[in-house]
Amino acid sequence: MKFQITHLFQNLHLLVATIIVLPYTNGKIIFKMNRIVKVAIFLILLCFCNWCTAQVARYRIARPTSNLEKTIDFYTKALNLTIIHQFQDHDGYDGVMLGLPDESYHLEFIFHPKFTQEETQAPSTENLLVFYFDSLLAFKKAISRIEKYGAKEVSPSNPYWKDKSKTYEDPEGWRIVFFEPK
Repeated sequence: MKFQITHLFQNLHLLVATIIVLPYTNGKIIFKMNRIVKVAIFLILLCFCNWCTAQVARYRIARPTSNLEKTIDFYTKALNLTIIHQFQDHDGYDGVMLGLPDESYHLEFIFHPKFTQEETQAPSTENLLVFYFDSLLAFKKAISRIEKYGAKEVSPSNPYWKDKSKTYEDPEGWRIVFFEPK
């Protein structure tokens, strides 16, 4: 396992715990650790924590849809997401993975003829897909694109989102929030 300087900064709390907390119990010194022991313990903990967190390279959020073509059209045109992968008739399921250019986080929409309308509708108005933007210009472009597509702004259920974002619904009622950058 390679030791990278970025891991040192990402796990700074481990360094603090190793050097300051481990030698003490209820304010009493258990034993004195010399510098080599402290560094060795820190490196062991660092490698273990990096091994645990390095196992996840990407993640996907999947949900059913009653109309895969309409969903693909909305998410690619109104939200500008990219098709990463598409499949048909995988044990009766059709689907698509959509994401941002880095592809480390993406959405999967699946269709199966057995899905009922109830199964594909948003369970509540609190199920949100939130987009954060780097600039006000990008935020305004996203609003223009989704409104040009025909999506209408809706009032958020949670007052937290009022006055700091714009909320829309996809064709099946799932909510999308564009958070305005400051």
